[in-house]
Amino acid sequence: MAAKIDAFISYSHKDTEYLEHLRRHLRPLERHGRLNLWDDHKIGAGDRWYDQIRQAMAAARVAILLVSDNFLNSDFIHEEELGPFLQAAEEDGLLILWIPIRPCLVEATPISRYQAVCDPAQPLCDFAGAELDRRLVRIAKSIQMAIEPLTETVQFGKNLMLCRQSRQTTLTILNEFAGGESALEHSPGPGRWSIAEVAEHLLLTDRYFLRELRTIVKQVQAGQEPTLRRSLEDFPLSFRLVPDALEPYIVMPFSFMTRVAPPMLREVMARNRVVEIDAPPATVPQGLTPSSQLATELEQSLKEIEVFFRQHPHVDFQEIRLEHPILGTPSVMDFLRFLAAHEQRHHKQMWANLEQLKRQGKATIDWSSLLGY
Repeated sequence: MAAKIDAFISYSHKDTEYLEHLRRHLRPLERHGRLNLWDDHKIGAGDRWYDQIRQAMAAARVAILLVSDNFLNSDFIHEEELGPFLQAAEEDGLLILWIPIRPCLVEATPISRYQAVCDPAQPLCDFAGAELDRRLVRIAKSIQMAIEPLTETVQFGKNLMLCRQSRQTTLTILNEFAGGESALEHSPGPGRWSIAEVAEHLLLTDRYFLRELRTIVKQVQAGQEPTLRRSLEDFPLSFRLVPDALEPYIVMPFSFMTRVAPPMLREVMARNRVVEIDAPPATVPQGLTPSSQLATELEQSLKEIEVFFRQHPHVDFQEIRLEHPILGTPSVMDFLRFLAAHEQRHHKQMWANLEQLKRQGKATIDWSSLLGY
């Protein structure tokens, strides 16, 4: 299951009926792994109630406030809950979501600096029956949308950010040559890819990864093991300057080394080519994508990967593994980091091509402003 977002519900006991309404409508988000809701009803008999509250507040990444005159009138809420939450919002990025329960002077409080989940001019006390339920459904959907970025950050947001940063450098390079396909397609020499060919290789790698990702998720959803196994027959590799007969003797120890290596070392190896290995056939550029469309296609392919992750919030991508003949058996999260490092390595290849173009007076882009690694 995907990581849950801890949310603390702060309310006045005089508004308990609205707490019960809200919890009922948020139950689907709890059951399916999106939210872990806490309120003081979870304090058991004999528990040190104040310690329980403080622990739940410290764990929370979201504070849901049921705001009313009763809420604002409570000294305990003001001093022990609201004050710390407002401080955490300023210093630690706590997400504050407040729901108007009854008319009150909320605009005179710091709460008003934060966007209400629904219209403050229409507090929940104005509605009953089916209309109240409709309002609560909209509130639940708004909360679901608000926590979406937090869910991403918990599970895969940081790794996707690395991919986005690497991709932005690639797009900057390609956009520098907008309308100049001849420079993109300039061959730097025998056996070396042009900038356009490097870009197409990255595009094909994206598509290969997404196909593999879809396959393993279907496998997991069918109740099968969370590992997609690929051999050298599925993912053929070729070591340069090594006779075919000797390749197995190189692949086996190299594969063993990468399997036992920590993820960070695999990233370093991906970013800095240790052994000259030809790309597998599935990712070898064929010139099928016009140079003028490469930037658009690369931007779209990463978005498709991001969309796939968001469409499967209940899948634990840290547990799913993609067995690779060279990289070992990294988790999908590790593989995302590998993709970012792999793209950075190809930036250096583009850099070499670009330096050649600069010497020929065909490019002026300043690489020092792009590469931060």
